[in-house]
This record gives sequence, structure tokens and C-alpha cells, in this order.
Amino acid sequence: MRGAQVCAWIGTVLLFVGYAARPCAAVPAFAKKYRLTCSTCHSIWPMLNAYGRQFKENGYRPSRTKPLSKAEHVKALGMTLFRGTPLAVRMSGTVLEWDQTGAMLIRPLREVAIFIAGNVMERVSAFFELAAEDATDWDPEAEMGKIGFHPLPALNVVIGYGPPLNVDPYQPLNHARFTRRVPMVVHAGFAAGEPLGGAAPFLSIYGRLWQRLFYTLGISSGVHDLEGADPKDWNVRIAVDVTSALMIGGFTIYGDRRTDNAIQWHYRRTGIDFQYQTYRWGLIGAYLRATDRRRPDGVVETHTAYYIQCYYILMAHNLRPLLAPFIRIERYTLPGSSAWTTDATFGMWFYPGENVRIGMETWRRMTAPAGEPRVARWQWTVDVAF
Repeated sequence: MRGAQVCAWIGTVLLFVGYAARPCAAVPAFAKKYRLTCSTCHSIWPMLNAYGRQFKENGYRPSRTKPLSKAEHVKALGMTLFRGTPLAVRMSGTVLEWDQTGAMLIRPLREVAIFIAGNVMERVSAFFELAAEDATDWDPEAEMGKIGFHPLPALNVVIGYGPPLNVDPYQPLNHARFTRRVPMVVHAGFAAGEPLGGAAPFLSIYGRLWQRLFYTLGISSGVHDLEGADPKDWNVRIAVDVTSALMIGGFTIYGDRRTDNAIQWHYRRTGIDFQYQTYRWGLIGAYLRATDRRRPDGVVETHTAYYIQCYYILMAHNLRPLLAPFIRIERYTLPGSSAWTTDATFGMWFYPGENVRIGMETWRRMTAPAGEPRVARWQWTVDVAF
């Protein structure tokens, strides 16, 4: 059965690619559509540069003021649909993975994701991601789906399913696929089980004021609550471009969580983050304070997590990165202990093409609470998008 599911997924991918791609243009969809290189929007994939952030804020368009040309849309069913709606496929594999015990894994095809994104109408955007991975027996799952209305740079409305802060164009709080292991600032749910990166039904308003101030206000349901029945959560996010290279921001998310055994948590996530980005250098980081109050007994758990990550483009060709080492240090506390855990992630990325990344990544637990093992893991990974 598992082999049949893999074959079905690969067949579906090939079918979509055959429909959407031009014969000689096996490049990611947005780059193909607008005849741009991937490095036009990304300083180092998946980190967006200033142009890429504006592209995302515009609703996946280079410009808000320039209307779609006749060649870019077609009338159908009373709607203006984008001709050649951008569709992309991403395949990820772990060529080799082993830990401190010597146990080795070979997962050449670990995950397959299909992205459909673009403009449904002149000021309406859409983004949909369907993914499957070997850890879940290749069962397809909707990772994200959202529709956006973009009337003004200062006012945009997005509704859908995904991480509540996914409209944020900056990298520190949207760390998916930057490294194999996601920082605990984004990944940890703490006592209430509500991580920053958890998917939920959401409605967000965002915009940019005075060119330098980005904001987002949002309401969402509980993590993985597909029907939106959980108590509602609220989030506020502000990011300021202090200079063209430096962003400093802050955020807060708070709400209630009802668990299966009827214990309800009131939780709050508050923190600050920054991003420094030049052509060669990238430095990002975030600090998170998590406070979870259990009801009805009022027991409070408080935890902290923070990280800092740096990369440097060692070699490049025509503004496209070729070789980039990176390192991340993070510290955090988790439920059950007040002791700090320290993790280090470092490695090297190699980009043989615009849409191909080969990486060597090492993750080590440098310090851990008493009784917890100091684990380590080494990985060789491959990511291909087309």
C-alpha cells in the first residue's frame, strides 16, 4: 500500500508538471511567470530580500499599480483568472542521516509538496500548499490555503488556514524550510500546545505604513482546529525597517486552548525579533516568552526560548549564491524542567542551480537538563523545486 501511495504521488506530480511547465522552463513558477531568476526575490532560498518581501506584500505581484496585461489573464466563469496560474512542486530528500549511536537512515524522498499560487483577480491572490511525507505514510495534507484582498499597500486582508503569522514577509518567525530542524521559538508549543508555527484557521489584516513600518493584526482558532470551533486567539505583529538592511520587530499572541480532557489553558506568547541582511551576510534572531495559565486551578508555567542564526554567501555567480555556510545557536526551557537546553545547528548549503539546494547539516545538543541525553545528528539533504 505504501509503495502504491508513493507511485500515485509521483504520478500526480508529473501530471501537474506536464500541464503547468513549458517544455524548456523547469524553473519555479513565479520566476517562470515573470521571467525573473529565483535570486531576484531570494537572497538565499527561502529567505526573501527587499524585492521578494514587496512581491509577497503585493499579493504575489511585482507591482500593485501596473494592471495585469491581456496576455496574463483570461475570462472564464465570470471571473478574471490568471493564465498559467503558478504551480510549483518541491521534493525533499535526506540522502543520509545518522546519529551519535551510528544508526543510519536513507530517505531519498522524504517529502513532496505542491504549491498553487498567484492572482485570481486583479487585487485578489491565492496560495495553496498540499504536502505528503514518509513519516505519515504519504497521506496528503493541506499545509496551507489562503485568499488575500489587496486594495492598498497599507491595508490587505487575508483569510485561510496556516500559521497565523504567515503573512509576515520577514524570516525570523517564518522559519519553515530554512533548516531541517525548526527553532524552538517557532516549533515549541510549551504547556498549552500552541506553537507560533502551528497551522490554524485565521483572518489577518496587514499593511505597510510610511514605507518602513509593517504591521499585522489577526484572529485565529486553535492549532490544527480545522472547523474553527476552539476559543479564538489574537495576534499583533509590528516590524520596523530601521535601515535598508536592519529590521527590528515585536509580536504577541494570546488566547485560550481547550484540551481533550477539558482542561483549558490561557496562553500568551510575547517576543522580539530582528533581521540584518546584506548581499553576502544574513543575521536573524528571535526571543520568545511563553506564559501558560491552567484553568481552573490557576497553575502558571513560564518558559523562554531564543535563537540567533547567521549565514554568509561564500561563493556566488551572477548574484546567485553557490556556497553558503550557516550556524544557529538556540536556548530554551520546556515543560517539566526549568533547566536550559542549548542546541547548535551548523552546516553548508550548495546551490548548483536556481532551484536546487544540497545541504550538509549537523545538529548537536550542547547542554540538557539532568537525565536528558546529549544527542547529535548529521544529515545530507537535497531540495529541488520546479
